[in-house]
Amino acid sequence: MKRPTPTQRYRAPQGNRGFTLTETLVSAAAGAVLITGGAMALRTISSSMNHSGNLSSLRSSATSGMRLLRSEVQRSLYIVVKGGSHDSERDYTNLNDANHPEYAESITECKALTGNGVFNPVFGLKMAELNTPVIYGLGLSQNGNDYALVRCGAPLNTDGRYETEQPTLATILENIGKIPCTKTTGTCVVPKNSQGKDMTLAEIAVAVDTSLDTTNRSKPSTFLQPALAIQTDSIRKLLKLVDPTVPTDSVNYSFLQLPGGTSDATVNLDMMAYARADKVARDDAYYDVMNGDTISTTQPTSLSGCTGSICSFYGIPVTSDAIQLIVDGSGSMSSCITWGSTTNSTSRVYYDGSSYTSSKRNCLVTRMESLQNELRNLLMSLPSTARISLQAFSSAGYLNHRTWNNGNMAELNDANRASALAFVNSLSSGDVKRWGGTSPWATLDKAFANSSAKSIYFMTDGDPNNDRNGNAWSSADFQPTANTYLGINNGRSLKLIVNTVSIGQDSPWLKLISDNASGTYKMVNQAYTAGT
Repeated sequence: MKRPTPTQRYRAPQGNRGFTLTETLVSAAAGAVLITGGAMALRTISSSMNHSGNLSSLRSSATSGMRLLRSEVQRSLYIVVKGGSHDSERDYTNLNDANHPEYAESITECKALTGNGVFNPVFGLKMAELNTPVIYGLGLSQNGNDYALVRCGAPLNTDGRYETEQPTLATILENIGKIPCTKTTGTCVVPKNSQGKDMTLAEIAVAVDTSLDTTNRSKPSTFLQPALAIQTDSIRKLLKLVDPTVPTDSVNYSFLQLPGGTSDATVNLDMMAYARADKVARDDAYYDVMNGDTISTTQPTSLSGCTGSICSFYGIPVTSDAIQLIVDGSGSMSSCITWGSTTNSTSRVYYDGSSYTSSKRNCLVTRMESLQNELRNLLMSLPSTARISLQAFSSAGYLNHRTWNNGNMAELNDANRASALAFVNSLSSGDVKRWGGTSPWATLDKAFANSSAKSIYFMTDGDPNNDRNGNAWSSADFQPTANTYLGINNGRSLKLIVNTVSIGQDSPWLKLISDNASGTYKMVNQAYTAGT
């Protein structure tokens, strides 16, 4: 699509053919349904126990809470815990890691939100969409007579999106039981505080050591402590609810307990989930199905060391370890490509193919969100030995005409990976009308001038506003523009492999470059759809 300069109104012709709901982001839609269920549960769990004190309600509360917890674990990148043992180069999975001050800041903020309440962090979940982790901690149930697992983090919309980075508190598992006295003879002694008095439940909850032992399991709980324990693995992908006590006693599960109930009035908590369990290795076949093309039978070969074995960008395999990512940040990227059936209480602005429009209709995913998902998955899949650069282009002086790390190559170590993810997350921030137009030339020039890079992955959803000389863009510019960059590439000692992606329309100039620079050109048919 062709857009005017930023001082004018953005206009673009419609794509050649629409993207059906069945074809559009099947895996993302399925994930949204799962998280939507969790988001609805988040708003109802806390109140469910207020209306019924029977065991059936307790089971319902346990099921709803574990469903939400499981879905958020599966959506996360990895688990963050205190203590335990982890594989090398995974210090970032420790909640006490000094190199990640945002962990401590998040915990401090969560504790502040409780006021005079209790919040003792047990574990965190690192989400690709968020710069700070979602923290789960021990608190007290509403009646004050039992414990609770409390979630502290960005709230979820009913469509499964995180609303904001600003955290809120929500009880996920209400009425977590107290460890009973398991002695066969004699009585158990109530733990004492520093004044020698019996500890209150609040004092016990605060005092519980929530760090893991060397087997990556919660330390055994004792009399009156919370009946909740977790286990993870050395790569911090597993979260499992386990027996909170020693193996030799009568307690075998974490459990919920009816307020004031006996040891028989309990519901066991048995859950296991894996981070990124919903991750899809998006090879060419996946995108062929989405585009309605013939399914490919060949499997891509990607860079070795990739998490999940496949590193790809819009289905194009990433085959080098020195990668330049150049992506479109223009206002048309706010276009909705899949609409839901519900409405929101507030309006949101989208680009509809010719102008910006405001709609309360629930958009499941926009072009920008689809791009962000691609970038997050790639950044999290690439090995730490890979070097990348990351540039977004729009119009000079507009919000999304900017680069990460000044557009320079950097090794994808832990700190740089987190920083690059934060940059990706920021691309959807601000007024979409201020994201800008389409002027890719400065970013392309910088990429082709980078002598240490081996490949380019370029993505846009429309025609440039102007050609390289500032004149109106037309079909007459296709071949000259391709010739310019192919000439630069042919003059390099290390020729770049140039891969290109065009969203919503065919882009002959990009195909000319990729076909003659040993790369792959792909048109992904994410067409504009109306939201009214």
